Amino acid sequence: MIVRLLSPVDVGVDLVEIGFVRKVGSEFDTDAIKARNQRVVRLSLPAVSDDGTRALVFSWTSGGFNDSSGGGYVFEKTQEVWTLVNYIAFWIT
Repeated sequence: MIVRLLSPVDVGVDLVEIGFVRKVGSEFDTDAIKARNQRVVRLSLPAVSDDGTRALVFSWTSGGFNDSSGGGYVFEKTQEVWTLVNYIAFWIT
């Protein structure tokens, strides 16, 4: 099934192989991320309500040292369309 996600956020995303921003002994090479003007984005698997009409997804993004943020996003499904309706636990460094 394909669904549309409606959100006021318009974001362009380029997928980058993780090997380009990983370094030995560290999870991510924050200097490489900053130099490429990119962000690492992690998304949780969705937690879906029993009736299948609401979902919660957590995100974490980082553009390097002291440039991280994240939070939980609440989606609601109506007529096969998932819409962002709220966010919770937003944080930023």
